[in-house]
Amino acid sequence: MCELNDRDKRYEIAVELLAKRLGISIEVSVIRREELTEVHLFDYFYNEFEEIIRMTAEENPDSVLLLNVSSGTPAMKSALQTLAALTSSKSIRPIQVSTPAKSSNQRDQEFNGLDLATAWELNEDNDEEYVDRTDISTNLNLRSKIKRESLIKHLEAYDYNAALSVAKEIEHYIPKEAMSLLEAAHARVQLDTARLTKTLSGTKIKENEFIPIMDSSLRNMAEYLLSLEIKLKRAEYADFIRAITPLVSDIFELYISNRLKINIRKFCYIGRASADSKTILRKSMMESDTLGSQILRAFDNHFREGYIEKDCSSEHLLVIIKDFSQNSPVAKLAEEIREVEKNCRNIAAHEIVSMTPKTVYEKCNYYPKDIMKMMFDMADASGISRSKLNGSYDDMNRLIIKAIGVL
Repeated sequence: MCELNDRDKRYEIAVELLAKRLGISIEVSVIRREELTEVHLFDYFYNEFEEIIRMTAEENPDSVLLLNVSSGTPAMKSALQTLAALTSSKSIRPIQVSTPAKSSNQRDQEFNGLDLATAWELNEDNDEEYVDRTDISTNLNLRSKIKRESLIKHLEAYDYNAALSVAKEIEHYIPKEAMSLLEAAHARVQLDTARLTKTLSGTKIKENEFIPIMDSSLRNMAEYLLSLEIKLKRAEYADFIRAITPLVSDIFELYISNRLKINIRKFCYIGRASADSKTILRKSMMESDTLGSQILRAFDNHFREGYIEKDCSSEHLLVIIKDFSQNSPVAKLAEEIREVEKNCRNIAAHEIVSMTPKTVYEKCNYYPKDIMKMMFDMADASGISRSKLNGSYDDMNRLIIKAIGVL
Protein backbone atom coordinates (compact mmCIF):
# COMPACT_ATOMS: atom_id res chain seq x y z
CA MET A 1 0.00 0.00 0.00
CA CYS A 2 2.87 2.37 0.78
CA GLU A 3 4.48 1.66 -2.60
CA LEU A 4 1.23 2.11 -4.54
CA ASN A 5 0.37 5.35 -2.77
CA ASP A 6 3.87 6.69 -3.37
CA ARG A 7 3.42 5.93 -7.07
CA ASP A 8 0.14 7.75 -7.75
CA LYS A 9 -1.37 8.94 -4.42
CA ARG A 10 -4.37 6.78 -5.29
CA TYR A 11 -5.81 6.51 -1.77
CA GLU A 12 -5.55 10.22 -0.99
CA ILE A 13 -6.87 11.24 -4.42
CA ALA A 14 -9.85 8.86 -4.04
CA VAL A 15 -10.79 10.59 -0.79
CA GLU A 16 -10.37 14.02 -2.46
CA LEU A 17 -12.69 12.95 -5.29
CA LEU A 18 -15.26 11.77 -2.75
CA ALA A 19 -15.06 15.04 -0.83
CA LYS A 20 -15.52 17.03 -4.03
CA ARG A 21 -18.56 14.98 -5.02
CA LEU A 22 -20.16 15.44 -1.60
CA GLY A 23 -19.22 19.11 -1.38
CA ILE A 24 -17.46 18.72 1.94
CA SER A 25 -13.93 18.96 3.30
CA ILE A 26 -12.16 15.78 4.38
CA GLU A 27 -8.82 15.88 6.17
CA VAL A 28 -6.59 12.94 5.29
CA SER A 29 -4.07 11.57 7.77
CA VAL A 30 -1.69 8.88 6.51
CA ILE A 31 -0.13 6.56 9.11
CA ARG A 32 2.68 4.54 7.56
CA ARG A 33 4.29 1.36 8.89
CA GLU A 34 6.69 0.48 6.08
CA GLU A 35 8.74 -1.77 8.33
CA LEU A 36 5.74 -3.97 9.10
CA THR A 37 5.94 -7.22 7.16
CA GLU A 38 4.43 -9.71 9.65
CA VAL A 39 0.87 -8.72 8.74
CA HIS A 40 -0.63 -11.80 10.39
CA LEU A 41 0.30 -10.73 13.95
CA PHE A 42 -2.92 -10.00 15.83
CA ASP A 43 -1.18 -8.60 18.92
CA TYR A 44 0.69 -5.97 16.93
CA PHE A 45 -2.41 -4.60 15.28
CA TYR A 46 -4.45 -4.76 18.46
CA ASN A 47 -1.94 -2.61 20.34
CA GLU A 48 -1.33 -0.30 17.38
CA PHE A 49 -5.00 0.25 16.56
CA GLU A 50 -5.95 0.68 20.21
CA GLU A 51 -3.55 3.60 20.59
CA ILE A 52 -4.59 5.21 17.29
CA ILE A 53 -8.29 4.92 18.15
CA ARG A 54 -7.70 6.31 21.64
CA MET A 55 -5.78 9.32 20.34
CA THR A 56 -8.28 9.98 17.56
CA ALA A 57 -11.21 9.83 20.00
CA GLU A 58 -9.46 12.24 22.38
CA GLU A 59 -8.69 14.69 19.57
CA ASN A 60 -12.27 14.50 18.26
CA PRO A 61 -14.46 14.13 21.37
CA ASP A 62 -17.73 15.00 19.60
CA SER A 63 -17.20 12.75 16.59
CA VAL A 64 -18.16 9.20 15.68
CA LEU A 65 -15.31 6.88 14.69
CA LEU A 66 -16.09 4.47 11.85
CA LEU A 67 -13.85 1.40 11.76
CA ASN A 68 -13.59 -0.51 8.49
CA VAL A 69 -13.64 -4.14 9.59
CA SER A 70 -13.94 -5.58 6.07
CA SER A 71 -10.58 -4.54 4.63
CA GLY A 72 -7.02 -5.55 5.42
CA THR A 73 -5.49 -8.78 6.62
CA PRO A 74 -7.43 -11.14 8.91
CA ALA A 75 -5.31 -9.93 11.83
CA MET A 76 -6.21 -6.30 11.10
CA LYS A 77 -9.93 -7.01 10.81
CA SER A 78 -9.98 -9.20 13.92
CA ALA A 79 -8.13 -6.58 15.95
CA LEU A 80 -10.62 -3.87 14.99
CA GLN A 81 -13.62 -6.14 15.64
CA THR A 82 -12.28 -7.05 19.07
CA LEU A 83 -11.51 -3.45 20.00
CA ALA A 84 -15.00 -2.38 18.96
CA ALA A 85 -16.54 -5.25 20.91
CA LEU A 86 -14.69 -4.39 24.10
CA THR A 87 -15.52 -0.69 24.12
CA SER A 88 -18.68 0.59 25.76
CA SER A 89 -18.49 3.85 23.78
CA LYS A 90 -21.33 4.49 21.36
CA SER A 91 -19.08 6.79 19.34
CA ILE A 92 -17.07 3.89 17.90
CA ARG A 93 -18.84 1.93 15.16
CA PRO A 94 -17.37 -1.02 13.27
CA ILE A 95 -18.51 -0.94 9.63
CA GLN A 96 -18.77 -3.98 7.35
CA VAL A 97 -18.62 -3.40 3.59
CA SER A 98 -19.58 -5.98 1.00
CA THR A 99 -18.20 -5.94 -2.56
CA PRO A 100 -20.50 -4.97 -5.46
CA ALA A 101 -20.56 -8.63 -6.48
CA LYS A 102 -21.38 -9.71 -2.90
CA SER A 103 -18.27 -11.90 -2.98
CA SER A 104 -14.53 -11.62 -2.51
CA ASN A 105 -12.59 -9.11 -4.59
CA GLN A 106 -10.78 -10.51 -7.59
CA ARG A 107 -7.07 -10.66 -6.76
CA ASP A 108 -5.83 -11.07 -10.33
CA GLN A 109 -6.66 -7.52 -11.40
CA GLU A 110 -3.79 -5.20 -12.35
CA PHE A 111 -3.05 -2.77 -9.52
CA ASN A 112 0.07 -1.19 -10.96
CA GLY A 113 -1.54 0.50 -13.96
CA LEU A 114 -4.63 1.93 -12.22
CA ASP A 115 -6.45 4.68 -14.13
CA LEU A 116 -8.04 6.35 -11.12
CA ALA A 117 -10.00 8.94 -13.13
CA THR A 118 -11.64 6.25 -15.24
CA ALA A 119 -12.28 3.99 -12.22
CA TRP A 120 -13.97 6.86 -10.42
CA GLU A 121 -16.08 7.73 -13.47
CA LEU A 122 -17.27 4.13 -13.73
CA ASN A 123 -17.82 3.69 -10.00
CA GLU A 124 -21.33 2.30 -9.57
CA ASP A 125 -21.56 3.77 -6.07
CA ASN A 126 -21.66 7.24 -7.66
CA ASP A 127 -24.96 6.50 -9.41
CA GLU A 128 -28.09 8.17 -8.08
CA GLU A 129 -29.67 4.76 -7.45
CA TYR A 130 -26.68 3.31 -5.69
CA VAL A 131 -27.10 0.51 -3.15
CA ASP A 132 -25.53 1.15 0.25
CA ARG A 133 -23.13 -1.73 0.80
CA THR A 134 -22.20 -0.77 4.36
CA ASP A 135 -23.60 -2.25 7.52
CA ILE A 136 -22.86 -1.61 11.18
CA SER A 137 -21.33 -4.68 12.78
CA THR A 138 -23.06 -4.84 16.17
CA ASN A 139 -20.45 -7.18 17.64
CA LEU A 140 -23.05 -8.19 20.19
CA ASN A 141 -22.35 -11.90 19.96
CA LEU A 142 -18.59 -11.47 20.26
CA ARG A 143 -18.98 -8.84 22.95
CA SER A 144 -21.39 -10.99 24.95
CA LYS A 145 -18.97 -13.93 24.88
CA ILE A 146 -16.08 -11.73 26.06
CA LYS A 147 -18.25 -10.15 28.75
CA ARG A 148 -19.45 -13.59 29.85
CA GLU A 149 -15.90 -14.69 30.52
CA SER A 150 -15.31 -11.46 32.45
CA LEU A 151 -18.50 -12.05 34.43
CA ILE A 152 -17.40 -15.54 35.40
CA LYS A 153 -13.98 -14.26 36.45
CA HIS A 154 -15.70 -11.77 38.76
CA LEU A 155 -17.81 -14.56 40.24
CA GLU A 156 -14.72 -16.67 40.86
CA ALA A 157 -13.18 -13.65 42.63
CA TYR A 158 -16.39 -13.25 44.71
CA ASP A 159 -16.86 -9.73 43.33
CA TYR A 160 -20.64 -9.78 42.94
CA ASN A 161 -20.98 -6.05 42.40
CA ALA A 162 -18.66 -6.21 39.38
CA ALA A 163 -20.32 -9.40 38.08
CA LEU A 164 -23.76 -7.80 38.21
CA SER A 165 -22.46 -4.65 36.53
CA VAL A 166 -21.00 -6.65 33.62
CA ALA A 167 -24.20 -8.70 33.30
CA LYS A 168 -26.30 -5.54 32.96
CA GLU A 169 -24.17 -4.47 29.98
CA ILE A 170 -25.27 -7.59 28.07
CA GLU A 171 -28.60 -8.14 29.82
CA HIS A 172 -30.39 -9.06 26.56
CA TYR A 173 -28.02 -12.02 26.24
CA ILE A 174 -28.32 -13.18 29.85
CA PRO A 175 -31.26 -15.44 30.78
CA LYS A 176 -33.73 -13.77 33.12
CA GLU A 177 -33.19 -16.53 35.67
CA ALA A 178 -29.43 -15.89 35.70
CA MET A 179 -29.95 -12.13 36.16
CA SER A 180 -32.17 -12.83 39.16
CA LEU A 181 -29.56 -15.15 40.67
CA LEU A 182 -26.87 -12.51 40.21
CA GLU A 183 -29.12 -9.97 41.95
CA ALA A 184 -29.68 -12.48 44.77
CA ALA A 185 -25.93 -13.12 45.13
CA HIS A 186 -25.31 -9.38 45.28
CA ALA A 187 -27.94 -9.07 48.01
CA ARG A 188 -26.46 -12.02 49.89
CA VAL A 189 -22.92 -10.67 50.13
CA GLN A 190 -24.41 -7.40 51.38
CA LEU A 191 -26.36 -9.38 54.02
CA ASP A 192 -29.62 -8.04 52.60
CA THR A 193 -31.74 -11.12 53.32
CA ALA A 194 -35.04 -9.39 52.52
CA ARG A 195 -33.90 -8.50 48.98
CA LEU A 196 -32.38 -11.95 48.52
CA THR A 197 -35.64 -13.66 49.48
CA LYS A 198 -37.71 -11.39 47.23
CA THR A 199 -35.37 -11.87 44.26
CA LEU A 200 -35.22 -15.65 44.56
CA SER A 201 -39.02 -15.92 44.82
CA GLY A 202 -39.28 -15.35 41.07
CA THR A 203 -36.83 -18.14 40.17
CA LYS A 204 -36.77 -21.93 40.13
CA ILE A 205 -34.09 -21.93 42.81
CA LYS A 206 -35.21 -22.52 46.37
CA GLU A 207 -33.76 -20.32 49.07
CA ASN A 208 -32.16 -23.27 50.87
CA GLU A 209 -30.12 -23.96 47.71
CA PHE A 210 -28.54 -20.52 48.18
CA ILE A 211 -28.44 -20.33 51.97
CA PRO A 212 -26.97 -23.33 53.82
CA ILE A 213 -28.59 -22.60 57.20
CA MET A 214 -32.26 -21.56 57.24
CA ASP A 215 -32.83 -21.64 61.03
CA SER A 216 -33.83 -18.03 61.75
CA SER A 217 -31.87 -17.99 65.03
CA LEU A 218 -28.62 -18.97 63.24
CA ARG A 219 -29.03 -17.77 59.67
CA ASN A 220 -27.88 -14.17 60.03
CA MET A 221 -24.82 -15.16 62.05
CA ALA A 222 -23.92 -17.92 59.58
CA GLU A 223 -24.20 -15.52 56.63
CA TYR A 224 -22.11 -12.92 58.43
CA LEU A 225 -19.48 -15.57 59.08
CA LEU A 226 -19.43 -16.47 55.37
CA SER A 227 -19.21 -12.79 54.38
CA LEU A 228 -16.17 -12.56 56.65
CA GLU A 229 -14.63 -15.47 54.75
CA ILE A 230 -15.30 -13.64 51.46
CA LYS A 231 -13.38 -10.60 52.74
CA LEU A 232 -10.48 -12.92 53.51
CA LYS A 233 -10.60 -14.55 50.07
CA ARG A 234 -10.60 -11.10 48.47
CA ALA A 235 -7.57 -10.11 50.59
CA GLU A 236 -9.54 -7.30 52.25
CA TYR A 237 -7.62 -7.75 55.49
CA ALA A 238 -8.44 -4.42 57.14
CA ASP A 239 -12.17 -4.95 56.56
CA PHE A 240 -11.78 -8.53 57.72
CA ILE A 241 -10.28 -7.48 61.05
CA ARG A 242 -12.81 -4.68 61.57
CA ALA A 243 -15.70 -7.05 60.91
CA ILE A 244 -14.63 -9.55 63.57
CA THR A 245 -15.82 -7.63 66.66
CA PRO A 246 -19.62 -7.88 66.23
CA LEU A 247 -19.33 -11.53 65.24
CA VAL A 248 -17.21 -12.40 68.28
CA SER A 249 -19.85 -11.05 70.66
CA ASP A 250 -22.68 -12.80 68.83
CA ILE A 251 -20.92 -16.19 68.69
CA PHE A 252 -19.93 -15.97 72.36
CA GLU A 253 -23.52 -15.24 73.31
CA LEU A 254 -24.73 -18.08 71.06
CA TYR A 255 -22.37 -20.50 72.81
CA ILE A 256 -23.51 -19.32 76.23
CA SER A 257 -27.13 -19.75 75.20
CA ASN A 258 -26.92 -23.05 73.28
CA ARG A 259 -24.20 -24.91 75.19
CA LEU A 260 -24.20 -23.40 78.68
CA LYS A 261 -27.96 -22.86 78.67
CA ILE A 262 -27.61 -19.37 80.13
CA ASN A 263 -29.89 -16.58 78.94
CA ILE A 264 -27.87 -13.47 79.76
CA ARG A 265 -30.65 -11.28 78.37
CA LYS A 266 -32.51 -12.18 81.54
CA PHE A 267 -30.10 -9.91 83.43
CA CYS A 268 -29.93 -7.10 80.87
CA TYR A 269 -31.65 -3.81 80.48
CA ILE A 270 -32.15 -3.40 76.76
CA GLY A 271 -32.41 0.27 75.83
CA ARG A 272 -34.96 1.64 73.45
CA ALA A 273 -34.22 1.30 69.74
CA SER A 274 -32.04 4.29 68.99
CA ALA A 275 -28.55 5.17 67.85
CA ASP A 276 -27.23 4.88 71.42
CA SER A 277 -29.24 1.86 72.59
CA LYS A 278 -27.24 -0.49 74.79
CA THR A 279 -27.60 -3.93 76.29
CA ILE A 280 -26.52 -3.42 79.91
CA LEU A 281 -26.02 -6.17 82.49
CA ARG A 282 -27.71 -4.85 85.65
CA LYS A 283 -26.22 -5.63 89.06
CA SER A 284 -29.62 -5.56 90.72
CA MET A 285 -31.03 -8.08 88.24
CA MET A 286 -28.07 -10.43 88.74
CA GLU A 287 -28.06 -10.10 92.55
CA SER A 288 -31.69 -11.21 92.76
CA ASP A 289 -30.99 -14.51 90.98
CA THR A 290 -28.80 -17.50 91.95
CA LEU A 291 -27.29 -17.92 88.48
CA GLY A 292 -27.00 -14.16 88.11
CA SER A 293 -25.12 -13.93 91.40
CA GLN A 294 -22.60 -16.50 90.17
CA ILE A 295 -22.06 -14.46 87.02
CA LEU A 296 -21.64 -11.27 89.08
CA ARG A 297 -19.01 -12.97 91.30
CA ALA A 298 -17.13 -14.04 88.17
CA PHE A 299 -17.17 -10.42 86.97
CA ASP A 300 -16.02 -9.09 90.33
CA ASN A 301 -13.12 -11.56 90.35
CA HIS A 302 -12.09 -10.67 86.80
CA PHE A 303 -12.28 -6.90 86.83
CA ARG A 304 -9.81 -5.08 89.10
CA GLU A 305 -12.39 -2.55 90.30
CA GLY A 306 -15.19 -5.07 90.39
CA TYR A 307 -18.08 -5.10 87.99
CA ILE A 308 -19.18 -1.71 86.66
CA GLU A 309 -22.45 -1.60 84.78
CA LYS A 310 -21.82 -1.05 81.08
CA ASP A 311 -22.71 -2.37 77.68
CA CYS A 312 -22.32 -6.15 77.54
CA SER A 313 -19.21 -6.86 75.41
CA SER A 314 -17.20 -9.86 74.27
CA GLU A 315 -15.00 -9.38 77.35
CA HIS A 316 -17.96 -9.95 79.68
CA LEU A 317 -19.12 -12.94 77.64
CA LEU A 318 -15.63 -14.47 77.75
CA VAL A 319 -15.66 -14.26 81.56
CA ILE A 320 -18.92 -16.24 81.60
CA ILE A 321 -17.56 -18.85 79.16
CA LYS A 322 -14.37 -19.33 81.16
CA ASP A 323 -16.18 -19.51 84.53
CA PHE A 324 -18.86 -21.96 83.42
CA SER A 325 -16.77 -24.02 80.96
CA GLN A 326 -13.76 -24.29 83.28
CA ASN A 327 -10.68 -25.41 81.34
CA SER A 328 -12.47 -26.77 78.31
CA PRO A 329 -10.93 -26.44 74.80
CA VAL A 330 -13.76 -24.07 73.87
CA ALA A 331 -12.87 -21.72 76.75
CA LYS A 332 -9.28 -21.63 75.51
CA LEU A 333 -10.44 -21.03 71.95
CA ALA A 334 -12.72 -18.20 73.08
CA GLU A 335 -9.83 -16.62 74.98
CA GLU A 336 -7.60 -16.74 71.89
CA ILE A 337 -10.31 -15.15 69.75
CA ARG A 338 -10.81 -12.40 72.30
CA GLU A 339 -7.05 -11.68 72.27
CA VAL A 340 -7.08 -11.37 68.48
CA GLU A 341 -10.02 -9.00 68.62
CA LYS A 342 -8.41 -6.87 71.32
CA ASN A 343 -4.99 -6.67 69.66
CA CYS A 344 -6.03 -6.06 66.08
CA ARG A 345 -9.34 -4.24 65.93
CA ASN A 346 -8.11 -0.87 67.19
CA ILE A 347 -5.28 -0.87 64.66
CA ALA A 348 -7.63 -1.53 61.75
CA ALA A 349 -10.27 0.89 63.05
CA HIS A 350 -8.20 3.85 64.20
CA GLU A 351 -4.88 3.80 62.37
CA ILE A 352 -3.98 4.37 58.72
CA VAL A 353 -1.97 1.23 58.20
CA SER A 354 -1.47 -1.33 55.46
CA MET A 355 -3.00 -4.59 56.59
CA THR A 356 -1.32 -7.69 55.20
CA PRO A 357 -1.15 -11.25 56.51
CA LYS A 358 2.27 -10.39 57.90
CA THR A 359 1.12 -7.27 59.79
CA VAL A 360 -1.86 -9.16 61.19
CA TYR A 361 0.47 -11.88 62.44
CA GLU A 362 2.82 -9.33 64.00
CA LYS A 363 -0.05 -7.85 66.03
CA CYS A 364 -2.08 -10.97 66.78
CA ASN A 365 0.34 -13.91 66.50
CA TYR A 366 -2.08 -15.42 64.01
CA TYR A 367 -2.43 -15.16 60.26
CA PRO A 368 -5.85 -14.14 58.88
CA LYS A 369 -6.56 -17.68 57.66
CA ASP A 370 -5.90 -18.99 61.19
CA ILE A 371 -8.25 -16.40 62.67
CA MET A 372 -10.92 -17.45 60.19
CA LYS A 373 -10.51 -21.08 61.22
CA MET A 374 -10.86 -20.10 64.87
CA MET A 375 -14.10 -18.26 64.10
CA PHE A 376 -15.48 -21.26 62.22
CA ASP A 377 -14.46 -23.60 65.08
CA MET A 378 -16.16 -21.36 67.67
CA ALA A 379 -19.29 -21.14 65.53
CA ASP A 380 -19.32 -24.92 65.12
CA ALA A 381 -18.99 -25.38 68.89
CA SER A 382 -21.89 -22.96 69.32
CA GLY A 383 -24.28 -24.80 67.01
CA ILE A 384 -23.54 -23.47 63.51
CA SER A 385 -22.45 -26.55 61.57
CA ARG A 386 -19.16 -25.99 59.75
CA SER A 387 -19.93 -28.81 57.31
CA LYS A 388 -23.03 -26.97 56.11
CA LEU A 389 -21.07 -23.78 55.49
CA ASN A 390 -18.16 -25.31 53.57
CA GLY A 391 -18.08 -24.14 49.94
CA SER A 392 -21.44 -22.38 50.17
CA TYR A 393 -20.48 -19.43 47.95
CA ASP A 394 -18.77 -21.74 45.44
CA ASP A 395 -21.96 -23.81 45.22
CA MET A 396 -23.93 -20.60 44.63
CA ASN A 397 -21.50 -19.54 41.89
CA ARG A 398 -21.96 -22.86 40.10
CA LEU A 399 -25.74 -22.36 40.13
CA ILE A 400 -25.32 -18.92 38.58
CA ILE A 401 -22.85 -20.06 35.90
CA LYS A 402 -25.15 -22.96 34.97
CA ALA A 403 -28.06 -20.53 34.64
CA ILE A 404 -25.99 -18.21 32.42
CA GLY A 405 -25.24 -21.09 30.06
CA VAL A 406 -23.37 -20.68 26.78
CA LEU A 407 -23.79 -17.26 25.17
